[in-house]
Amino acid sequence: MQPCFTQRIQQRELCYGHERESITRLACKKLVRAVPFDVILGDNIDNGHVFLGFTASGTHLISYKCVVEEDGYALLHHYSLHWWKFTIGKLLQHEHEEALFATASISSLLLISVYQPVESKWVLVLGSNPIQVDNSDPHYLTLVQLPCKEGSSHSVHCFYEVLPPFTSIDPLLVLKIPGVVILNSMCSLTAIRYDCTDNGTDNEHKNIAQCSTGCGLRKQIFSTLSNSSEPRLDQFSILPLHVYREGQELFEVCSHLEDNESAVAIEQCTLDIEQWLSNCVESLLSSEQNFQLSRLVDYDVQLVEVDAKGIAIAAVVPLLAVLDQQIGRIQFICLELIISWRIFEGAVELISQSPPTVINKRPPIGNWKGAQKLINSLKHSTNVPSPVTVYTCSNQKLVNTGRSVYAIKHQFLPIYIVYRPRNPNESEN
Repeated sequence: MQPCFTQRIQQRELCYGHERESITRLACKKLVRAVPFDVILGDNIDNGHVFLGFTASGTHLISYKCVVEEDGYALLHHYSLHWWKFTIGKLLQHEHEEALFATASISSLLLISVYQPVESKWVLVLGSNPIQVDNSDPHYLTLVQLPCKEGSSHSVHCFYEVLPPFTSIDPLLVLKIPGVVILNSMCSLTAIRYDCTDNGTDNEHKNIAQCSTGCGLRKQIFSTLSNSSEPRLDQFSILPLHVYREGQELFEVCSHLEDNESAVAIEQCTLDIEQWLSNCVESLLSSEQNFQLSRLVDYDVQLVEVDAKGIAIAAVVPLLAVLDQQIGRIQFICLELIISWRIFEGAVELISQSPPTVINKRPPIGNWKGAQKLINSLKHSTNVPSPVTVYTCSNQKLVNTGRSVYAIKHQFLPIYIVYRPRNPNESEN
């Protein structure tokens, strides 16, 4: 089925369009050099790349490309990330390409966000639906090493869904532990250690079975050599990962293979919030003689702080239906809980608990945002600057307006890469 006219226009604007805003404001800036994009791109000006920004080092420009193909009645979107060597006075040199969100069937245009911590050799790329739906928000993740002249790089891909109320990513928190990214799906917290220094050389897996605390830990080893005939370990609630090295997908193995330099070790640590609440919510109400627990209705979880040594502080606010024995009817109450998750030890501890708060109005079931007020008060009281610097770029403006940013600023040099307004006398291909 051919896309309609409006779909083709939207696809052209978001994937291949090059209409940009005016750059007259830049002409007023003194001591700033505006470098036209079409001058440094050369023949690559119309090849479908959407440029996002510079790398943290400032030596490369990053772009992504979206190729749409028909699959029956659906349009599948295939994304790739590209690195371009930037040298003043020379054309951009395309150095590396990495497929994004491997094995995922993506049928819509995505909001693409790129995060790179300073002094890190890794880049985190997240893709999400610009329009959030009621039930869940699919997220696509790729962790990729920066291209290097020596040695081969590998990438990690996974898919997960975020439930209402759809928390946003704070890169200063989720990337605070070196070599680790923390994901919040609103029903569980997952930490992926993607930069394991042992490179799969441990003799045994380090595994902690998911227990009543909701914590689980699984070390996975991926290799070009497969021993898949061995029995697989319990998966608990870990995310399914796909690991690639130089474009070749690696197999997950159950033990380290000797003399296999291509082995890649990934560690996943999980905290199932619902399981933890289900096992401790009655004890949390034990001091309240008037309330008898009826059911756990909903809950909200938000990250508050992350320690670089591997401790995450989170606010958990469950919404409970209880029988108020004084009035003899069901009421809604909430508890404000602060927990400490020792990520790599597989342990969780309750730090503080507020008295129950009665909710007089019927709460929005399925979109409970009870933790937001608590988070705001905690961040306002601490207000500790983060020691982590993360360079961030995205296609947010492109998604919102259909037009890319009109200029990309260099991190260190007084240079803007700008798109010149199109000459009306130029003919389009």
